[in-house]
Amino acid sequence: MTNEELAIKIDSLSDIVANLAKTMDERFKQIDKRFEQVDERFEQINHRFELIDERFEQIDERFEQIDRRFKQVDDRFEQINHRFELIDERFEQINERFRQVDERFEQIDEQLADIRKDHKTLVDIVKDMDLAADERFQELKAGQAELAANQESLRAALAVVRRELYHESGSREMVDDTLYNSLDKRLRRVEAKFPDLASSPSSLAVPLKIRLLFSSPTLVLNKCKR
Repeated sequence: MTNEELAIKIDSLSDIVANLAKTMDERFKQIDKRFEQVDERFEQINHRFELIDERFEQIDERFEQIDRRFKQVDDRFEQINHRFELIDERFEQINERFRQVDERFEQIDEQLADIRKDHKTLVDIVKDMDLAADERFQELKAGQAELAANQESLRAALAVVRRELYHESGSREMVDDTLYNSLDKRLRRVEAKFPDLASSPSSLAVPLKIRLLFSSPTLVLNKCKR
């Protein structure tokens, strides 16, 4: 191979290398642009991840808030459970009180049964007392009628005695007036004391005694002198 051919080959090789370098430069520029685009995309991705991190932080804060709320809810449920335990205790106390009330009502029912029996017995006693009182009242009415008859008999006897005294005073003018005044006072005392005498068992014998006492003027005068 001659020098000219070698020079031509070297020149062609230089052109090829220059073209290759030029092509490589263009390809590297394209690669740089692609890397720049990739960097931009990564920056965008980083920005998106930052946004995602912020959102996750916000989500974490929300979850913390939710945890706090759930803790508050748990506390409230514990309080509610405690309140329900207290309510259960109160209901147990109420049930115990109702059992006591039932026992008291049973005792009251027994007492009412006894009261009904006693009331029936009392009604029978009152009925018997009413019948006895009616019987006594009828006896009292009969006694009052008999007493009224005795009073009329006594009044008639006193009228006879007064009439006899009047006749005796007219026939015996020499008798001292003081004796007749004393006798009249005694008769008035008898009349004043008659209600007490009528209530005594001996009241039925009063008219007979007065008749015997004043049947004779001489006997009357002797009684007055005594």
